[in-house]
Amino acid sequence: VLAAADAQAARQNLVANAYNISASGSPVFTADRGYTGDGVGAYLNTGAVPASLAKFKQNDASIFSYANTNAQDASNDVGTLTGVTILLKPYTVTGTRIDARVNSSATGQGAVVATALGLTGVSRSSSSLMDIVRNGAVLNTVSNTSVAPEAVQPITLLQGGGSYSVRRLAVGGFGAGLTLQNVADLYAALNTYLTAVGAN
Repeated sequence: VLAAADAQAARQNLVANAYNISASGSPVFTADRGYTGDGVGAYLNTGAVPASLAKFKQNDASIFSYANTNAQDASNDVGTLTGVTILLKPYTVTGTRIDARVNSSATGQGAVVATALGLTGVSRSSSSLMDIVRNGAVLNTVSNTSVAPEAVQPITLLQGGGSYSVRRLAVGGFGAGLTLQNVADLYAALNTYLTAVGAN
């Protein structure tokens, strides 16, 4: 949860004392709001290499981010440093949609959206399908063949494949695939907290 009281808390993994974030290229931290990218070289490095994670398997994985500033562009809010099997574009210029992939060499094109704001993600629970989600609901399920998880590059926030975001992220995450109930519960919990601290 990047929308924390201070930068140290924002960089901590809430699940365990592992994969804590390091900042690169000076993304801007704002208390109780999150980290903002510069579109050039600022990003957050989790140090988590997908292939080494216990809860990120080829056919059972998800990534997500919660943006609280809006920008329509081709940049990624979640990805890996130079790899292309994990990408999350919450509001693309082409098609004004969500584009995403998790453990795939091809991008799944999500439903048309009108903003980047809110919780956006992609979840895989099979070798052939991905769910693209926004604010607690599955917008659409796309046919998309899985590949092995990235074995070298760590997962990053505010960046993916060399494409840097200018949005401010209140939350960023990854893990096992999410059920419909998981998606709804995650959004409800994050929305409640972010509303309470004024990050929405």
